[in-house]
Amino acid sequence: MKKKFKEGDRVRVVSNSCSHPVDIGTIITLGRDNGNNTFNVENGAAYVSVNDIEALMVTKEDLLAELDEIEAKVDVLKGKMIFMEENGIDEYNEVEHQIYLALQVLKEEKTDIEKTRAIKRIIDNL
Repeated sequence: MKKKFKEGDRVRVVSNSCSHPVDIGTIITLGRDNGNNTFNVENGAAYVSVNDIEALMVTKEDLLAELDEIEAKVDVLKGKMIFMEENGIDEYNEVEHQIYLALQVLKEEKTDIEKTRAIKRIIDNL
């Protein structure tokens, strides 16, 4: 029985039946399902046929790493929501949030160099 693939699956390219530019052996993430047994390659203009890919075996460590990434994204989103709720705003603006964080650092009881370093980290994330 052939595996059903879906958008977001990580797969290995094992052949090239449709002249795609992806090297055999490359691990890719499937993008949009084109509905004709082909998928776009995530973050690219290429597509691959389901006949050219195989499912990857996933280890417990792979799943834990993916979970850590997802949890980090959730934490970022929660931080954005808290910022919006605390300030009574309905539309999020990344630059405003970063400036707000910098202002919060200035209120903290830290040395000037600690504040400088904290603000630099905020600026580096812009």
